[in-house]
Amino acid sequence: MSFISYGCHPRQIVKKYHIPKLSNAIIIFIHGGAWRDPNNTCNDTDEMVNQLKSFGDCPGEENAVENFYSIDYRLSPEWKFPSYIIDVLFAVIKIKRHLESKAGDLNKFKFYLAGHSVGALLTLQFLDFAEVLKKWWNCSSEPSSVLDSILETIDGVEKKFQLSDLVEYFTKNLAAPISSPQAIMLDGIYNLEDLVCEYSSAYEAFVLEAHESRMEYLESTHFSFMDPSSRDFTSHKILVIQSTKDELLSPRQTENLLKAFDADNIGYEYIIDDFGAHNNVYVNKDVTKIIYNFIKNQ
Repeated sequence: MSFISYGCHPRQIVKKYHIPKLSNAIIIFIHGGAWRDPNNTCNDTDEMVNQLKSFGDCPGEENAVENFYSIDYRLSPEWKFPSYIIDVLFAVIKIKRHLESKAGDLNKFKFYLAGHSVGALLTLQFLDFAEVLKKWWNCSSEPSSVLDSILETIDGVEKKFQLSDLVEYFTKNLAAPISSPQAIMLDGIYNLEDLVCEYSSAYEAFVLEAHESRMEYLESTHFSFMDPSSRDFTSHKILVIQSTKDELLSPRQTENLLKAFDADNIGYEYIIDDFGAHNNVYVNKDVTKIIYNFIKNQ
């Protein structure tokens, strides 16, 4: 295993792993930690990778390139939204370029974007990044200066971006197949307004710590406020997992997300069971086996 850097900040790195014979799958994982926990890093996936290696081989020839990537990103309170999703987008571009240099044509691969907790929210935001950034731009008090600050640490970005520039850049550099990954979401946060409603001030503190204002998180950061016409999820297969023993997030977040999926006729596979406490879910061997079978059966 080794690392890819996509910026000059110490957390702007991606850890890459090689899992022999994982069919044609490329897995990209985004850790959680409420945008702020320094103990959650790209090393969170070490155990999951070891478990995937132990399950035997998916059908297909041995994959010679690294096929599991774990993204780290900048944290609050020093950095605010949308730095997290922008970091993820630039990290995925760097992964794409790395794979192209090693394997050439990426159409032979099937991509999976996975996330735990706020990493699951970032996964959802990735699938709809243009609309997410548009909502943020429209409600931010100083979007141009905030964006300039965010982009200062990104490799290879020299000019000042406006919103249209940024969306065009991501759209151009995240072309299919990497722009349309299958999604895997573990015990996620999906609706910040409802999260604060359920848990009140105890959770609003860390949500506000990660956003410039209450208006910003209300208007720009969760699926149910997005314009349905902006999404085309027909090419995505979505796996949603929730632990009944999660002490930090009840099933309410997940259940409300699935209601939004149902309303938009978006297909998904949902598995809820005892997968342990919140921070045990992504190291739970049963969860990894579910992910393995989800990939194997594609």
